[in-house]
Amino acid sequence: MRVRVHTATNGISQIHTYGGGLENQVNHWENLGFETITEFSHGHHARAGGGSDTFNFVDIDNVRDTIVGRLEDFDPSRDEIRIEGVLLDLNNLPANVRVVAFNGAHNDPGTAPQPWLLIETPAGGHIFYALEGARIDMNGNGGSNGHQHEQHFLTLPHMPDFDTLPDIDFVDPVNVVPEGVTADGGLVINDVDTDEDEVLAVITGSAAGDAIGAGLNDDTVHGQQGNDVIWGGSGSDAVFGGEGADSLHGGSGDDLLVGGNQADNGRSDAGADLLTGGAGSDEIRGGGGHDTLEGGDGHDRLVGDWGADYLAGDAGNDTLISNSGVDTVLGGAGDDWISSGNGADIIDGGRGDDYAIGRSGTDIIDGGAGNDSLFGSAGADTISGGSGNDYVSAGSAWDVVFGDSGHDTLEGNFGSDALSGEGGNDSLLGGTGDDTLSGGAGNDTLLGNQGRDILDGGAGDDLLRGGTLADEFHFDLGGGTDTIQDFENFQDELHIATGLVDGMTDGRDIVDTYASVVDGDTVFDFADGTTLILEGQTDVAALYDNVFAV
Repeated sequence: MRVRVHTATNGISQIHTYGGGLENQVNHWENLGFETITEFSHGHHARAGGGSDTFNFVDIDNVRDTIVGRLEDFDPSRDEIRIEGVLLDLNNLPANVRVVAFNGAHNDPGTAPQPWLLIETPAGGHIFYALEGARIDMNGNGGSNGHQHEQHFLTLPHMPDFDTLPDIDFVDPVNVVPEGVTADGGLVINDVDTDEDEVLAVITGSAAGDAIGAGLNDDTVHGQQGNDVIWGGSGSDAVFGGEGADSLHGGSGDDLLVGGNQADNGRSDAGADLLTGGAGSDEIRGGGGHDTLEGGDGHDRLVGDWGADYLAGDAGNDTLISNSGVDTVLGGAGDDWISSGNGADIIDGGRGDDYAIGRSGTDIIDGGAGNDSLFGSAGADTISGGSGNDYVSAGSAWDVVFGDSGHDTLEGNFGSDALSGEGGNDSLLGGTGDDTLSGGAGNDTLLGNQGRDILDGGAGDDLLRGGTLADEFHFDLGGGTDTIQDFENFQDELHIATGLVDGMTDGRDIVDTYASVVDGDTVFDFADGTTLILEGQTDVAALYDNVFAV
């Protein structure tokens, strides 16, 4: 084993350490050391070459500022990372170490982020190393850098805020079958070719359960029959599980993973991947990049990751979970459970009785057909129940909610929300904030609750309560027989369409012409048959200053 030392100090703009070429299979130990670092430093990277290599970060307590670098050829299927000689488990990190997502391609927000290792030192500094050889534009303008500006440099103005970077599961592009993994009656196949020019390798398994590591190339892998375990590895691979309950791993690159007719398990890593479960109850997970996950038939579980993902459950009662990024999630047929992530997501439950929650971000949620339960959260969401008798809870921001057809229950909760029942006999509860509640067609119940609310029952015989503070009640032609249960004189207002009052504009004239006291209530009878009842109101004259023609 060869041991090499890579030591960074103040005033050195870059250090490149090479342990060997791509063909070199000697095992290397790279000591990545630091003298006292009291100022921003960048451009450090290490390449160990072939073999099973160790990248060992030492003297990290000397780092008092930020140092940026990358591990050029880190391969987790054979290499390891240590800190002060202690092996680092990237799936079970100590408190001072994180794996985070950061976009390193010219700071271009349209490209996928990469995984980075972030080590917080005892002196309060940060060691920030890319785990995929990610490159970063020093100038931040997306253009080419000169020979003196290698692309992996970061300048201080373009440094990320470490506290805001999302923590991610470590992406593991396995190139060979890991030690200890055995085949299920079939073959163990490893493509150990290290010549990246020899692409389009085709690997075909046996009729039994195979364990296949596709290697570095852009591979096409057919598992055939049996319960296969396949790692696509590096490169843009096409992996077909075939018959049997298969476990498919894409690895880095833009991969295609296709399950089969039984319960498959698919996992992509870096790259923009397409994963299709096919028949059977499958579990499919995206990784880094903008992935497409299709469940197919069966009761599937689809989990996105960071990146703008597309998740489609198709038939069956599916579980769909997106993550960070602007995602599109389609439940399809069946009773689906959907959870979006932290981005501005689009969710469509499709047919069936679905449960969907928007989480943070400005989401668009449509329950589709069926009796759905839909929940917003943080972020200003737009939520539509779709057909069926739906329950919608808007969340904490300024949300827009539509019941659509069916007898729906809509709750605004926090924020100044707009709730529209549309068709059916709906129940609308505004919650806190200054809400706008529109019943639409049907016999609706509108409760403004706290805040200065606007309530419009629409067509049908509606029941309205404004709640606390000064509320507005709106009425138009064809409104049916509406009842206000808590109208407060000198506080609440009636806004009546001029078409109901033959063009009158003065509140006194409207009250004297259309209002009278009947059995302890004030009743407005309009010519088109619309009736408005103010429960418990006996002082008609007190309404003069509270009635407005609009």
